[in-house]
Amino acid sequence: DEADVASHLATTAERYALLVAADVFIYVGALEAVFAGARRVLRPGGVFCFSAERSADEAGDFRLLASGRYAQSASYLRRLAGAHGLEVLQIDEQPIREDQQRPVAGLIVTLRRAGG
Repeated sequence: DEADVASHLATTAERYALLVAADVFIYVGALEAVFAGARRVLRPGGVFCFSAERSADEAGDFRLLASGRYAQSASYLRRLAGAHGLEVLQIDEQPIREDQQRPVAGLIVTLRRAGG
């Protein structure tokens, strides 16, 4: 859960060239602590890649869906990246999985820490 991810990123002595989270943030609403931790542990030039369920509400940051999963907006993810010194390399809109044989709208995000 978010506390585990954020706690690890906030306390580990490890530094990483690559962080990957696939289908993780659907269980986490607010990602501020995760982005702060990712920035802390990424080496200069390190890359942070993740998927997110796409929120149709670009005016909002994230929302809890009827499915019990969270969806984040692309604008929220861009804003978090900028606030935490991460360059947006790419945000692709594409299905991230199927739910009851219907594609689920998603975002595949690739960020990079400056300095590399």
